[in-house]
Amino acid sequence: MTVTRVPYTEEQQRRDAEHRKDTEWFNQHYWELMREYPEQWIAVHGQRVVGVAPDFSELMAQLKEKGMKVMEDVIFFEHMTRDETRMMDVYDPDTGEWQSVVITFHWKDWNDD
Repeated sequence: MTVTRVPYTEEQQRRDAEHRKDTEWFNQHYWELMREYPEQWIAVHGQRVVGVAPDFSELMAQLKEKGMKVMEDVIFFEHMTRDETRMMDVYDPDTGEWQSVVITFHWKDWNDD
């Protein structure tokens, strides 16, 4: 087996740092974004929302119209939904087996009833 070491360029470091800043900004503003853009896809770039659409392909078209290069620009994407479905493997100690289960989470804000 041959292992080729690929250098971590300054450009990659810059892009990773930008993405981390956008991720941190998103996490800090999560609940305001959830209230403002429920059930929408959002795109974050430069610590601001640069696109909003009900489906991902529409969001991509919107960004393209704005001249953004999705594969080159560092863009953070998220679907702002309160219902999140995940498939998880869960260990059942009674049977000693792993089982795949589907769980739907409904995230609540402190302002929800």
